[in-house]
Amino acid sequence: MSLIGIDFETKSEVNLTKHGRVKYLNGKDADIICLGYKIDDEETQLWVPGNDLPDFIRNPQKHKFYAFNAQFDKAVWNKLGVKYKFISSPTNLWIDVMAICGRFTYHQGLAKAGEDLEL
Repeated sequence: MSLIGIDFETKSEVNLTKHGRVKYLNGKDADIICLGYKIDDEETQLWVPGNDLPDFIRNPQKHKFYAFNAQFDKAVWNKLGVKYKFISSPTNLWIDVMAICGRFTYHQGLAKAGEDLEL
C-alpha cells in the first residue's frame, strides 16, 4: 500500500471563499486544472486532464492519501474526477494534514503551519 500526497488545482466560476466547497464544485464551469502527487519517496509528479490516469486513480482502494485540507481534495476527486473516470475514493483512505495540525495546535493555514513547523 502506497502513501500518496495529493494536491488538486481547480477552477470554477463560483467564488470558493464566498460560497463554499459544494457550490464551488457544482459550478457549471468547475473543473480540474491539474493534480500534483507524490507516491511514497518518489519524485513529485503532475497529472493534467487528457493524460493517462495514474494507476492509483483507477485503484484507490490499494492506497492511502494525504492532503492539506483532504476534505476538499477528496471532494474534488469524487465530484470533478467523475468526468475523467476517477474511481470513487472513500473517506477512510484519506489523512487530513490540516486536521492533524489543528489537533496539535498548529495553524491550519498552509503557510502559517509551515512556519510553525519550520519548513
